[in-house]
Amino acid sequence: MKGRLKGMRAYLIGPMDECGDLGKGWRLDIQKFLWGLKCGVLNPCDKAINVGVEDEELHLKLNKLRELIKYNENAGCSNLVNDCYTEIEKLMNPVIAIDFAMVDRSDFIVMFIDRDMHMCGTYAEETLAVSQKKPVVICCRQGKHAIPNFCFKRMGRHNMMFGNWDGVKQYLIQVDADPSFEDPSGTWKFFDYDKVYNGRLK
Repeated sequence: MKGRLKGMRAYLIGPMDECGDLGKGWRLDIQKFLWGLKCGVLNPCDKAINVGVEDEELHLKLNKLRELIKYNENAGCSNLVNDCYTEIEKLMNPVIAIDFAMVDRSDFIVMFIDRDMHMCGTYAEETLAVSQKKPVVICCRQGKHAIPNFCFKRMGRHNMMFGNWDGVKQYLIQVDADPSFEDPSGTWKFFDYDKVYNGRLK
């Protein structure tokens, strides 16, 4: 039955801090692909909410605060250092709250791993999604063999792990349309969103 993914919402998780483009490039490509499958997309680089926005302006503020921390540490100004850390917390709290809310509201996750970058929030969000028994489809830039062992923590998920985006897309096309599709992970849940939206879902 074609169209099993219609109406589902995908959340795109992966590194941002250390990416030159804040992780926009791959997300834009997979977002267009998912829209073609009539999926909704929750994109942290282009949030559908005006709270917890993580953009270039925010990262400039965070970088300036970290520079101030180094300067004040060298100057022995511990109170100013603490003020800077408090400001970082204030800036990041809404970002993380909205990111976790997007995990909550998603039907499945598309995750990008780059072993050359330190990733913190990515693994936190992946762990939350797994605890909620959501499908997590992984692409690793260095190849499937380079996916961290920690990600193999649930049986039947390695068939959802890929070393390139073509593999991810072919898998999602199969999930969407192949009547013989099998789900060893037991995580896919196919609701009839036409019924949910009373036929108003375009």
